Amino acid sequence: MQLVFLTRLPVGTSLAIRFSNPGGAPQDATLEAVADIDSLIAALPGFNVDQLQQPIEGEVLDDSGIGYLQITSFSEDYNLMARLWDFHLQKLLDAEIPALIIDVRSNPGGSGALAMDFAGYFFDESMVLSTEKYFNDRTGAFEERGIPSRLEPGPLHFSGPVAILVSADCVSACEGFVYAMSQGHRATVVGHSATAGAYGEVGRGQYTMPGDLSLQFPTGRPETPEGDLIIEGVGIQPDVLVPITRASALGESDAVLAAAVQALQQQLGSP
Repeated sequence: MQLVFLTRLPVGTSLAIRFSNPGGAPQDATLEAVADIDSLIAALPGFNVDQLQQPIEGEVLDDSGIGYLQITSFSEDYNLMARLWDFHLQKLLDAEIPALIIDVRSNPGGSGALAMDFAGYFFDESMVLSTEKYFNDRTGAFEERGIPSRLEPGPLHFSGPVAILVSADCVSACEGFVYAMSQGHRATVVGHSATAGAYGEVGRGQYTMPGDLSLQFPTGRPETPEGDLIIEGVGIQPDVLVPITRASALGESDAVLAAAVQALQQQLGSP
């Protein structure tokens, strides 16, 4: 995203650059900034989701036999999401897949409760994941409010190795899902970068501004049961940090998916 905006200047601005293509000699050129919205929209994942695409889709990867599920949202209809999740997990269990990849790289979040329900399908014991704390002006301290976020085992259980594909576009409840799946090293997190690091509760921080603008910021502080701040500001770091290559940057290959397949095959003892 830094690259996307660094290459944008006021229309009509001229810029002299020197560049070299792979294996070529340096070249000089003068560029003039023009109005270009298409390339900006193309760089923003939220604008490139097919509105008719199911929020959960899955398949078995032909070359490896590993299962693959993509979750693009946790904010769709709860009943629909639950049915789709049950359907796909049951089919993958029936197929006896050895391992599973869950892709949440373009998931902007939604219902934290739904995300926890999904994560429960991979655990056989309940646990407290986090609490929300809010600043009290009178005491000058953050104090716990509400019910702690819990993870409960789901109606189906997948016990095989799991890899989670993440990016900086995994936000809020998506990060909560990844955090839950990383407990006890249940899943291997794979990505070019950490998740967004935007997990603080914003329900009490909504404001309407002049000019038909809106503003939100976190007012709740998510902490572990031990009192440590989680996710907010730093995101969830990948266990397998995948370098960005020319091919992956241009969309010619999916290096993150390939790294996840390799990591799972190593866990399975496959060549």
